[in-house]
Amino acid sequence: MSNKVTFAYYHGRAGLGVKITAMEQDCEVVFPSEHEGEPILEIGGVDSDSCRFCPTSVTIPASVKSIEKYAFDECKKLERVIFEEGSELGAICEGAFKYCENLREFTLPESVVLVSDYAFSECNSLCEIAFSEYFTAIGQGAFYKCPSLARVTFHPDCALTEIRDASFASCEALTEIIIPKAVEVIDGSFASCSSLQKVTFAKGSRLKDVKNSAFLGTIVSEWDLTNCAELEFVGESSFSSYEAPAIKVIFPEGCKAEIHEGAFVRDITEYVNKPEGFVPVGTPEWNKKQKKGCYVATCVYGSYDCPEVWTLRRYRDETLSASRLGRAFIKVYYAVSPTLVRWFGRTSLFQKICRGRLDKMVARLREKGVEDTPYED
Repeated sequence: MSNKVTFAYYHGRAGLGVKITAMEQDCEVVFPSEHEGEPILEIGGVDSDSCRFCPTSVTIPASVKSIEKYAFDECKKLERVIFEEGSELGAICEGAFKYCENLREFTLPESVVLVSDYAFSECNSLCEIAFSEYFTAIGQGAFYKCPSLARVTFHPDCALTEIRDASFASCEALTEIIIPKAVEVIDGSFASCSSLQKVTFAKGSRLKDVKNSAFLGTIVSEWDLTNCAELEFVGESSFSSYEAPAIKVIFPEGCKAEIHEGAFVRDITEYVNKPEGFVPVGTPEWNKKQKKGCYVATCVYGSYDCPEVWTLRRYRDETLSASRLGRAFIKVYYAVSPTLVRWFGRTSLFQKICRGRLDKMVARLREKGVEDTPYED
């Protein structure tokens, strides 16, 4: 016990652990490196049930292997985390620093291999983070909604193979990212990074799978996928940069990837090495494919064949078409909606307004029993 902080010791997953059980006031905390001759291997953080105050700075001993789940969750006065030289830290567990809104200084030790789910979610003041060559796994939402995070750096030989869903989503200050060559899967990792304007895929990229909404809502004006020779799948809205002034997409030569028709923004100035069979939304070829197309819904959801549009098409054919008033509505809709989509379809305001209203309508129809299974007109 120091004159301000009381510690409790316990045996956890990594070995002997320590946590704060009482503080006399908000202050800097140096965690002990051993207890009764046994090294500290795990940090349990702050016991929020018994501790009224909050550390402003914490120093982590070199011997520590793991910072445990929700260790410093909601420590809103925590500004700095210091690691002793020679740190052996391997894992930062789920929610460890979640909602630490004033955390500014945090340098990941080179030994860290895992940052788990929501570990730094909504750390509003965190400005940069760098990952070493030994880093292998990042959890869902690990840095979700960190609005000041302007710099994310991966070591060129980083061992990371998957950037999981929402890992960096809504990091509004992030402007540029280099995806290391070992990455094979990108989930909805950078969605709503509204300042992200440059994405580089490292030479020799092993990227295979870009899942739905991976970069949705960014402002990238050119997607150069030349280095992604192993690309196999590109999902819905994965590269939809609605606010970008002009879009160019460069595929690797001979690309045979399966690409969703709504993968890219609607107005593309140029496709280079476009894969055979890929018909993007909004092109003349795509328009010819549509039948009685639900224009607005297809524009919003990125596909004529998806559960939401299947529901709306069923409602149109099985309910609206059965009444005179319904048929009149359909006629007016098809007279007006193509022009609306052509003029406003790619704007974020159109997307937000229509998506919200359509989502509510689809939910109500499903509650009434309208199915969302595949449907042929």
